Amino acid sequence: MYRVCLILLAFATACAIAGFPSVLPTKGEVWPRPQMSLTSSTYMVIRPETFRFTTIGQDCDILKAALKRYIGIMFASYSSVELRSQPWRKDGLFRGYLDNVKVNLIAQCEELPHRNMDEQYEIKIDSPDAPLEGTIISHSVWGILRGLESFSHLLLPSGSAYVLNSTQIMDFPRFSFRGLMLDTARHFLPVSKLKENLDLMAMNKLNVFHWHLVDDQSFPYESAAFPNLSKLGSYSSNHVYSAEDVADVVEYARLRGIRVLPEFDTPGHTKSWGPGQPGLLTKCYTNSTPDGTFGPIDPTNDANYKFLQSFFTEVTHRFPDHYVHLGGDEVSFSCWTLVREGAFVQPGMHSYSSC
Repeated sequence: MYRVCLILLAFATACAIAGFPSVLPTKGEVWPRPQMSLTSSTYMVIRPETFRFTTIGQDCDILKAALKRYIGIMFASYSSVELRSQPWRKDGLFRGYLDNVKVNLIAQCEELPHRNMDEQYEIKIDSPDAPLEGTIISHSVWGILRGLESFSHLLLPSGSAYVLNSTQIMDFPRFSFRGLMLDTARHFLPVSKLKENLDLMAMNKLNVFHWHLVDDQSFPYESAAFPNLSKLGSYSSNHVYSAEDVADVVEYARLRGIRVLPEFDTPGHTKSWGPGQPGLLTKCYTNSTPDGTFGPIDPTNDANYKFLQSFFTEVTHRFPDHYVHLGGDEVSFSCWTLVREGAFVQPGMHSYSSC
């Protein structure tokens, strides 16, 4: 065993020294790798001061915002005065200047990203059927968003301009659900950081923000119907997401083709709910006497069902996605099965907890 450990240690040390596993960064290539891509060694040059997108199909607020946003994303390095004074590459493979890329949205925009949305797109740069032209084509606005992101990956800075190879791409996601989860109950994050994560998600073509909003540790979601939940359950008044904050995050995500799927873990992981909603949690007992601790939501209190109905009705109005994550994990049954005055909390609860 000792010899095996030495061998593993030596291997790990050698890998660390060699920088293994070695991953070479891509240059002017799309991430993630498209379903189909044909690239030529010939190239075109984009000059930021003359470049523009032209909409030739359907249009909407999502598309308008995206075209404006990607101009800033693509030419972020152009703000350097030093770069602007440098000449760009121009040799025998130069095909011409690409001053205009046509954006062809074939079908009308959908308002909200959704499950199994169409994200397929095509990109043509100096293709055989359209030489010296550039086009991004999709049947859906979500496909256009993914196409714009891929297009931005193709650009390589070259002096005061950008070069991109003659390219044809046809792409669609392998998985329709591509999510990232952030837990803001244990570690509160300001809205600005949530937006930074949404930008990075769009960069990697992720499409579901799983927002784990509340947990045992804190309740930062501000409810209009039950304001005491956050007043008494958050870390502080500075660690709360207002209705305006939620709407801001949902809209920021929508414009990037990202669903916001909120998680309100129940019936366990609800300790932070208790101070703001008396009677919600199950009292725990020691020797038939309340010991001051609490378990999961109390299913024997009829008022709790009315509370949950009202609360989640509000949640579904705040979050337009068709799904809400209800957790359901790590539910402790101990307080549900303890004896209270010689009888179980509810007949049959013991058999339920043994499932």
